[in-house]
Amino acid sequence: MVQLFEAIAEEEKAEFIFNNELYSLGDDATTPEKIFKLAAEHKGADFWIRNILGTQAVGEAELLIKSPILLPEFEIKSKSHFASIFSRKKSRLKIHCENPTLDLFLHKSPELSLLHDLIKETQFEPYITGENKLDGFLIRTEYHLQFVERTEVIRPLFHFYKKLIDQLSN
Repeated sequence: MVQLFEAIAEEEKAEFIFNNELYSLGDDATTPEKIFKLAAEHKGADFWIRNILGTQAVGEAELLIKSPILLPEFEIKSKSHFASIFSRKKSRLKIHCENPTLDLFLHKSPELSLLHDLIKETQFEPYITGENKLDGFLIRTEYHLQFVERTEVIRPLFHFYKKLIDQLSN
């Protein structure tokens, strides 16, 4: 996984940070934890993607857009494989956005479509929110890493964040 993060960091002119630490569990027991993080800036907005493997296997990403105006909030959920069996809709993504322009962008985004393909083909189940905070507009993604293809989500998620910055900066 280190090589993938390094390659993306080089391609995208991002910073790669890797921590490999031992955490105490008490009674002289320790557990390793590896943290892989990409940090980047695009059009003045800072964002990062981090995967944590150890006692937990989680991925998360955050993007903060400094904006003097309120931006349209949204939520993107993925249906589990089990729930999709009983659903009549083919899409495993549920997008909620009250702004028609952003809603159309999210439904037509090739980057989100690529993430949707990963959702259909793997156990990738992201939860993505965009909401206004006091210091700007925060986009946050959370997902578990308990699937074999966990490295395949990094690049599409990185590009999705860049496209969101482009869309919301207009």
